[in-house]
Amino acid sequence: MSSLTPQMAFEFGHRPALDREAFLVAAANAAAVAWIDRWPDWPAPALVLQGPPASGKTHLASVWRARARRCWKPDETSSWSMPRRRRSSRCLASL
Repeated sequence: MSSLTPQMAFEFGHRPALDREAFLVAAANAAAVAWIDRWPDWPAPALVLQGPPASGKTHLASVWRARARRCWKPDETSSWSMPRRRRSSRCLASL
C-alpha cells in the first residue's frame, strides 16, 4: 500500500497572450512571421495563413490586427457608405 497524499487540482485563471513578443518563432513558422512583420509592404492586399490546428494562425492574425489598428484610421464615408481609410501619420513611427 502506498501512503502518498492525493494530488490537489487548482483552478488557475489564464489570459491568452496574443502579442508579438509572446509568439515563439521557430523554423516551421518563420516565413509566416516574416510576412506579418513585413506588413504593410505586402506585394498584394491580402495574406492567407495556413497550417494545422494550434500552429499559431490566430496568434499571428492577432499580431497583424494590432499593427493594422495602429496604422489606419477612419476617413470620410464614400458613396457606397463604406468607410474609407487612410494611413495614419503615427503608423510608420510605430512599426
